[in-house]
Amino acid sequence: MRGYYQISGLAGKVLWAWLLMLPTLAITMWLEATKFNEVTAILLVIFFALVMVIFARQRVDLTEDSLRFHPAFGVHTEQMPLDQLQYVQFTKRTVLFVYRGENYAYWLSPSIHAQLQNDFENMKQKGTA
Repeated sequence: MRGYYQISGLAGKVLWAWLLMLPTLAITMWLEATKFNEVTAILLVIFFALVMVIFARQRVDLTEDSLRFHPAFGVHTEQMPLDQLQYVQFTKRTVLFVYRGENYAYWLSPSIHAQLQNDFENMKQKGTA
């Protein structure tokens, strides 16, 4: 199953705060120059391009035994076996877990979130999680 993810928590807020500086700068340039100029257009194009890349490239693949996260920038994926995830917690759209001593928090697309939650419930019933 394939879906999308976003980084959750403080790291996600910092990422989006930096990204939102681009349209803020573009609007400031627009209002200070009192006309729509090339700098404003370039900053807005960069902002929309980055947002599209982030939403299109941050994919997650859920298989029977692992999660595979594809980053927005880069070619290397991160594969996490489901049986090695510890302290897994689900909220409305977020999953929090520990893998190899690192804490992770991701917002997941609804279909992946529901399937992952179902997989962990099945693993608990079998006694493997």
